[in-house]
Amino acid sequence: MRMKEVQSLCHKAETLFKSEFPDSSVVIKWDLTWKVRSLLGRCVCKRDHCLIQISLYHVLYSGLNSIWNTLCHELCHAYDSSRSNHGYEWQNIAYHMSKVCNTNITRIGGDEDEAFYNISNGHNPVADLYCSKCDYHYPIYKRTKIYKTEGKDYLCSKCNGELNFTRYR
Repeated sequence: MRMKEVQSLCHKAETLFKSEFPDSSVVIKWDLTWKVRSLLGRCVCKRDHCLIQISLYHVLYSGLNSIWNTLCHELCHAYDSSRSNHGYEWQNIAYHMSKVCNTNITRIGGDEDEAFYNISNGHNPVADLYCSKCDYHYPIYKRTKIYKTEGKDYLCSKCNGELNFTRYR
């Protein structure tokens, strides 16, 4: 049941992107069974297609809004012809598609129940991103790429305030 919902989201996201980039010849292939917990997803572009891999753990345990955000994020990589990682062209695509997809691809954060790892799963946070403007906390439950955010200029998804990094262990 859960896989069908996520496959439906994949189809919806791909249709949205194709409607926004009708001249693009990008061919998307999906892998929703990627057995990695440290990343939510990744886009690997080959000569004739882009393979978007979404972590199976993310598919099974995250909320649909979080999965939707990840799908849109990875599709931005697929449609970034310069392959600039998170460079200028990718940021322009992400900013535009954030409006089209009705999500925020460009910033960290989301609702508390959308956390990839949450306290109900028995994990304790290893760090915290704290918004100095609205006092909202984004706990970090595992040492993933987001753990390396110290000194970066990330913004709060609720109020655009600056996020401050605090390490617990």
